Amino acid sequence: MNKKKISIETLTLTALLTALVIVLFTSTASAYTEITSTSPNGYVSRAVQMYNAGNYNGTIDQLSYANRLPISTEEKELADYLTAKSYFQKGDVRNAIILLTNFVNDYPKSFRTPDAYTSLGDMYYYNGYKQKKK
Repeated sequence: MNKKKISIETLTLTALLTALVIVLFTSTASAYTEITSTSPNGYVSRAVQMYNAGNYNGTIDQLSYANRLPISTEEKELADYLTAKSYFQKGDVRNAIILLTNFVNDYPKSFRTPDAYTSLGDMYYYNGYKQKKK
């Protein structure tokens, strides 16, 4: 009878590969659960994916649902920012200016505020808006 010896290295490699498959499956299942959730986090997660895919109407829709639910401060900031930027990306200058102005006033210390100011400047410059006289 010809018995093959299995080395410790082979067993270790098999165990590592099995553990990797389990981790990948678990993280994929967890991400899927988050994306399909009707919690505020689920709406925000879907909105981020839609924004990154260029689906700005879908982003606005998902965030309108998220804002109707109890939402964390971080998610609220992200939701407000992505809603404003979605209007900007759609070319809806009027709504984008209102929402971006609200954003910079509501979140002056956010790391997103400089980008909001840049977007406001772009809209004012390229659309011929003039500064209001005080």
